[in-house]
Amino acid sequence: MVRSFGERRPIGAAGDGWLQVKNRSVGARALKQCNRGRKSRNVIKIVSNFHIHASSLTSRRATRVLANGDSFAVFEVHGDILETRDEPLGFFHRDTRYLSRFELSVATETPYYLNCYRSRDNAQLQINLSNPDLGLRGRTVKLSKNSIQIERDWVIADSSLFHRVVVRNYSRLQIKVPLDFLFGADFADLFEVRGFKRTRRGEYSKPEVHRSSVSIFYKGVDGIRRHTEIAFRPQPAVLEGERASFLLELEPDGMKELEVRVTGRAEEPSIISRPRLRFDKALEQRRSEIAHLESGWSAITSSHQPLDALLRRSYADLVSIMRHAPEGMFIMAGIPWFATLFGRDSILTALFALPFNPELAAGTLKTLAALQGSEVNQQRDEQPGKIVHEIRGGELALAGIIPFGRYYGSADATPLFLWLLGRYVAATGDLELAARLWPN
Repeated sequence: MVRSFGERRPIGAAGDGWLQVKNRSVGARALKQCNRGRKSRNVIKIVSNFHIHASSLTSRRATRVLANGDSFAVFEVHGDILETRDEPLGFFHRDTRYLSRFELSVATETPYYLNCYRSRDNAQLQINLSNPDLGLRGRTVKLSKNSIQIERDWVIADSSLFHRVVVRNYSRLQIKVPLDFLFGADFADLFEVRGFKRTRRGEYSKPEVHRSSVSIFYKGVDGIRRHTEIAFRPQPAVLEGERASFLLELEPDGMKELEVRVTGRAEEPSIISRPRLRFDKALEQRRSEIAHLESGWSAITSSHQPLDALLRRSYADLVSIMRHAPEGMFIMAGIPWFATLFGRDSILTALFALPFNPELAAGTLKTLAALQGSEVNQQRDEQPGKIVHEIRGGELALAGIIPFGRYYGSADATPLFLWLLGRYVAATGDLELAARLWPN
């Protein structure tokens, strides 16, 4: 294999890949041998500028995902978001990471992990933790492990991320437990997280600290000001630009509850809606949305329990990546790298789900028809009549640094669009939609 960090040559007419040669003399020998009757085979590594970087940490780290429309969050299995640029940990909304760090510590120590699971409807992520052996406020008296329980719950509603922490004291002592949250927002574009090397970056502003909330600002190279608000309830004992500290006084068998709301928007903070910080209401709203979506699907059950559990989980997974558009609902391609409309993937999923939810196919067809190519644009690979391949709404796409704001470089999305329309009309007899989409 021949690799390089020095000399780069574009491959092909489009120049979308690179031949990399680390050592020029080695590269010359390899090419000379290749030309000498092709006696030896060389493996050349082609690296696209949009290649998804595969981090070894990702392969080792256990993660959990919550998704709701155009928002999703990826956590470590114990409920934290660790600050890393090479992994898709964080809270994302429309291709921007609005929360890149959120770590919980007890008396400056990492809690002891017990278990983690999602609810059956995928609305809620639940984590159970305990304390390691602790010394309380510098005293020699120690609090032995498993004396307190820490329940963490996460839910996404109204494009905000809600967090609830419940701490219970199972010891016979009256204790004071320091609890700290470390947080941050890097406003990284999703393509940047997956490995794209950008040459320009926007401007970060100093965080604004209020009584019970912190606001973090970033003005991107696309001219849009993005804002993350992290609000706490009750008011922390200490609140700084990257840390919130609580001191919980717990009687034996006592319990204390904290809540956090994280809201990210690509607009001025003065017009950001600030819903009341209540985790229970957010969870109730999310479950109501899921129940409404469930009404549009055919119910499938089985007497075989493992198969029945698989069907329920598959349905919950599909519902979690359904997204609303003005024209109707469609399925996003996948979390985390493809949490958006993809012509091929969204069409095929709608095709497979057609016998169980025809409205999903109708929404997909109408959404893609509204985005159909109308001109010749070489940068986007657009031509009149082509069905869009990919839609992006992050900083890099809006600034034109990457061509995927609305990208048409797909050979199969257009014929698949016709196939789905034909299958939908044959299955439903909906000639009205056929007539509406005939110009497309």
